[in-house]
Amino acid sequence: MDQNKDIKEEMKKLIEGITSGVKEKIWKERYDKINKISKYIDNKQERYKIKKVLKNKNKKTKDELTDPIEVEEKLIRLSKNNIAKNNKKLMSTLIANRYIDSLIIQQEKVNKI
Repeated sequence: MDQNKDIKEEMKKLIEGITSGVKEKIWKERYDKINKISKYIDNKQERYKIKKVLKNKNKKTKDELTDPIEVEEKLIRLSKNNIAKNNKKLMSTLIANRYIDSLIIQQEKVNKI
């Protein structure tokens, strides 16, 4: 009987040791995951702040925008782009109209036959 009690106590100690080891391992894993998540969040917030600062640095002030030479060059560039867009639109409508006219002429020829 004494041997059985000793065996039971040793088994309890063994089981407690195993469970405490497993608990420790689980807590370490959870702690690591929590740390990784918090580091990720901190890094994301820091990147957002840096991005915001860089964005604000790239904005031009009113003095920089009022430089007359730059303003004229910008207006010329914008007007050239606008003319190019309008030309493309006109050409596409012209091509579409010619295609429609050719279809109408073909239909009339078919109707005559």
